[in-house]
Amino acid sequence: MKRTEIKLWQSNAISGVDLSKVSQSYHRFPKHFHDTYAVHLHESGTMIFAYGREEVALRPGSINLIHPGVVHSCLPGNEQPLSYRCLFLPGKFMDDYVISLGKRASYLAHVSLQDSEYF
Repeated sequence: MKRTEIKLWQSNAISGVDLSKVSQSYHRFPKHFHDTYAVHLHESGTMIFAYGREEVALRPGSINLIHPGVVHSCLPGNEQPLSYRCLFLPGKFMDDYVISLGKRASYLAHVSLQDSEYF
């Protein structure tokens, strides 16, 4: 069995922007939240993402956006290890970006795109 590998990067250009890459993980993340937006790019295995009373099965090709403060958990969905990347973006960065597009920020607790053609 391969060992879990975790890599973390922090941006020097934009304060608060972090990226993690997790490979071959069986870790179970109990309920938690982030102070930032989290953009989750799922690469392998099936992860059960639970928030509130809803659950979403994230499969390879899934892109998942989690807003700051949303309590959620992430659990392996089967016996396969999980591999994914997660980009953490400060709320102000995202708000400024949306406003720069001439749009009003709307709040959805969670957005998930399921399409393996993204990868």
